[in-house]
Amino acid sequence: MEERLVDILDGHNRILHVFPVPADAGRNEADCVQEAVKEATHLRLVPDADLPALHGRPHVSRGGRLAPVADVLDLRADEATRRDNAIRLRAYFMWLDEGCPDGRAVQHWLQAAEIEQP
Repeated sequence: MEERLVDILDGHNRILHVFPVPADAGRNEADCVQEAVKEATHLRLVPDADLPALHGRPHVSRGGRLAPVADVLDLRADEATRRDNAIRLRAYFMWLDEGCPDGRAVQHWLQAAEIEQP
């Protein structure tokens, strides 16, 4: 039997769950959405006060490989930048503590990178 996927959203349009709904011959898209919302209400995906705000929409899948969205990639880049800045700062203070010697930048960097970050 063929199924249709229906996204269940809360009052803020956040997807809470994707329900598979049997797509019988006489059932149209609106019927499938209504059935999924009824299921979601029965399962109480949200507190009772928020149940009236539950709504559904036909699920739209995208083809191809899944990849992180730009926000995740930006967060990873920010994390790497913060880590490098922390290492750079620790290496600088090591250099100062040793009396500002020449030619030890790589050693200070490697030593600072080994230090566990809080």
